[in-house]
Amino acid sequence: LIVIGLCTGMRLKDCALLDWSSVNFENNYIKTVAYKTKKYSKGYLWIPMMSYLREHLLNIYSWQEEGSIMPNIACRYIDEERKKLLGKSIKSDNGNMSGEVKNLLKFVGLPVSIRLTETEKADGVIKSIGQRKKAPNLYGFHSFRHYFVSTCAECNIPMAYVEAIIGNDSGVIREYYTHIDAGEMMRSITKIEPKFVGMVSQATLPQIANG
Repeated sequence: LIVIGLCTGMRLKDCALLDWSSVNFENNYIKTVAYKTKKYSKGYLWIPMMSYLREHLLNIYSWQEEGSIMPNIACRYIDEERKKLLGKSIKSDNGNMSGEVKNLLKFVGLPVSIRLTETEKADGVIKSIGQRKKAPNLYGFHSFRHYFVSTCAECNIPMAYVEAIIGNDSGVIREYYTHIDAGEMMRSITKIEPKFVGMVSQATLPQIANG
């Protein structure tokens, strides 16, 4: 689950319920529809597989070739009996997988919440969490999605490619791809200038300006 999340940038539900029918080993990609935008017909996510992810999936595929890639996790995620038992609170429960991921991240030393520790409370430390009744997370499964997109941005992977991978309506993409460097922007314009220079003479520019 962690490997799929890190290497694809998909949300928890999409990772947990990923099916073998979405994996194409021959052409080395995953093609699926994000559950969050499925009802809006946003189209497919097209995710090239990193060799690291491919290796992990092939190890599973060698003994299981159909259905859910992670059947136990998929069953926990959609456990109807658990939903009936917990009622409305199940909406953010997801078989408690979100909680388990946070515990894992906490174990390796990452802060999963901005709630004050007992030591901080005793020292009089104050942290504002706005009007939310629940403290926002610092690290969780969704952090893998942020890491994937931010890494793509750092490596200058075109936004159009990232949109095809994680969905073109994602606010995460805008968060990391809207920091415009003025110098880089000027260099980019310089690169396309030859496509324009010479196409239109100075004599015709006034005609174009006048319609």
